[in-house]
Amino acid sequence: MPSSPPPGNGIACTAVGFVVPSFALVDANSHILVPKLPLDECGTPLSAVLDAFNALHWTTETEQKLTQIQTESEIESGCPPEFKDLFELESGTAQPYTTGVTPTVACEYTVTPTGQVQNDVGRFSHGTKLSNSQQSAIAAELETAGKSVAKSCAAKATKFALLLQGSTYVVIELNGCQRTDFPSEFLGATPAALLSELSAAGIS
Repeated sequence: MPSSPPPGNGIACTAVGFVVPSFALVDANSHILVPKLPLDECGTPLSAVLDAFNALHWTTETEQKLTQIQTESEIESGCPPEFKDLFELESGTAQPYTTGVTPTVACEYTVTPTGQVQNDVGRFSHGTKLSNSQQSAIAAELETAGKSVAKSCAAKATKFALLLQGSTYVVIELNGCQRTDFPSEFLGATPAALLSELSAAGIS
């Protein structure tokens, strides 16, 4: 199938980037042929060719890992590798958080202060999936934290916990001011019992 002729007057081509599939043909004697795909008048592979290419059955013969972008612990727990230190952003709201959160995953992060305002990021340390009993106990303590406004404090935390319930999250300073940051930006005072429950789950 030949390529289409170059565009003439009156033909407008969209400015869309396209990555041509990279593949080669190998015969029984290990001769390799790298074909050029037929292109349309705008330089994009013909749709019929792409349809035929995508319909091919592919079998993986060998593979090589180049860069690991997530650790096994991150994958198993479901924790992101990094999370923004939200406590240097939040001014807090006076409205208590009453919606309720029952986290299923707890993640611990360490923060190395950069000295630059609003630029600190937590690096994943470890995480765990919470058991049903841990979920219930932590949810109950979060209800308490969601009703008690955190006192004014300037101590910088070097560790925080990220509690996840689907896409909803709560962040808790594990040291420093030990505040709890809720989705509504309400900053609650973290009960000692909540820190104790997290410690029992391996987050401290």
